[in-house]
Amino acid sequence: AVKATKKSKKTVNLSFDEWNVWYHSGSWDNNGERWDDVRPQLEDVYDMADVLVVGGMILAMLENADRVKIGCIAQVVNVIAPIMTEPGGRAWRQTIYWPFLHASTFGRGTALRVSVDAPVYDCKARDKASVLKSVATISEDGTELTIFAINRDPENQALALSLDLRAFGKLTPIERLCIANPDMDATNTADNQENVHPTSETLPPLDGGKGNVMLPALSWNVLRYKVG
Repeated sequence: AVKATKKSKKTVNLSFDEWNVWYHSGSWDNNGERWDDVRPQLEDVYDMADVLVVGGMILAMLENADRVKIGCIAQVVNVIAPIMTEPGGRAWRQTIYWPFLHASTFGRGTALRVSVDAPVYDCKARDKASVLKSVATISEDGTELTIFAINRDPENQALALSLDLRAFGKLTPIERLCIANPDMDATNTADNQENVHPTSETLPPLDGGKGNVMLPALSWNVLRYKVG
C-alpha cells in the first residue's frame, strides 16, 4: 500500500528473525540467580499440535518466498528449541524438529504456490481458514518435486487429497513422509522413545499425472516425486 501511495519502485522484503512457538511456561525466571552457570532457561516442551503450528509457519514463509528472504528459528538447542540436551548426558528431538528438518531438506529450490480447493472452518484469527495448507517446491536441478501438506481439520477428519500434476510431465513417486498422532498433547522426551515422529510410506503411482493421497487427521505430510 505504501509502495502504491508513493508510486515507488522499491520492493521491501521481509525477515522473520527468531520465530517459533513460545509458551513461556517454565519457572526459569525464578530458578536461582540471573547469571548462574549453565542453568536451564525457557525449555518449553512441544507436542503434536505444535508440529502443525510450526509446519504452518514454515509453509507460510515458503508460500511467500518471493518476499520473505530470511526466516531464522529461535532457537535451535534447549531454549524454545527443536533439539534438547542434558549437560554431559542425553540429547533428543522434540516434535517440532521434524517439520523443520523436512522443510530444511526438501524445501529448497523454487517455491511453487499451489491452487487449493478445500473445506474451510471458522477460527479466531480470521473469518475462514482452509483445512488444507499446502506448498510445493521443485529442486534447484529440477529433478525432484516436493509437496508439503497439512491437514488441520478441527473436526479431526482424514482428508482425501486429489493431485493434478500433469504440468510436470513424467513423475515417479519417491516416498511419503507423515507425522500423525491422535493425541495432540503427545510429546517427545529423553525417556519416551519419540511418541511423535515421521513414518515413511510408499506413494501410490500417478495415472496420467493425477493421483489421490489420504491425509490422516491433523497431520503433517511430505510427498516426494522424481521429475523426468
